Amino acid sequence: MRTKMKTVDGSTVTDRLYASIESGNFSATLDTLKELEELVMHDVEYINWVTDPVNITGLHQSLITNMEIPHRLLLLKNRVANKHRRAIMFVKIMHNAVTRIKEVRNEQ
Repeated sequence: MRTKMKTVDGSTVTDRLYASIESGNFSATLDTLKELEELVMHDVEYINWVTDPVNITGLHQSLITNMEIPHRLLLLKNRVANKHRRAIMFVKIMHNAVTRIKEVRNEQ
């Protein structure tokens, strides 16, 4: 469920995130995740989007299938009751997972 939100440069951040994940471009994905993290800090619309189970599952599945990121790297380790903090944690976890896999692939 990709909802339309505020646009940046004619496309939404979420559309660009899915496009960069599907292309397998680690650098573009990291840049877009960093941008999404900034938006999640201040925009309720993005907080709601990230914490929606359908959207976070879609992002996780896309990362798992297109970038071959292990599922365990995308899990929250602790229960986070606050929705805003949970949204920030989801984005940070995805950023850390993509960074880790990028580093592992560069070492090989």
